[in-house]
Amino acid sequence: MPDYKTAKVIKHDNPAAKFQDLVFETPEPFIFIPGQFVSLQVAEGQMRAYSIAGKVNDNQFGLLIDSTPGGPGSQFAEKLQVGNEVKYLGPAGNFKFIPEDGSEHLIFLAIGCGIAPIKAMIESALREHG
Repeated sequence: MPDYKTAKVIKHDNPAAKFQDLVFETPEPFIFIPGQFVSLQVAEGQMRAYSIAGKVNDNQFGLLIDSTPGGPGSQFAEKLQVGNEVKYLGPAGNFKFIPEDGSEHLIFLAIGCGIAPIKAMIESALREHG
């Protein structure tokens, strides 16, 4: 059986159309590498992976979910309300920004909710490397 963690929804906004801007609070510190994802349990036996959009503070993280597809994950995200608890796995994944790769210039490209991991990478790079 997976080792689920729990988080509570502390913010749910709709910045545009079918985009769900969510912030979750965890009982323990949330440690991740920008570019990683978490898998939310959206129904019994059903998980959906979402890129982490950033760290709000030591015990909070954000997700930006496009609910346009309308599947189980989309329906789950749309119905989440402040105070609801979710089960999740992660963070996981190897998509990450490596500032020491010798590049002189950086270009980040993303559309729609694809901005989520890029946002986390840029925020982290600005904090750590000015």
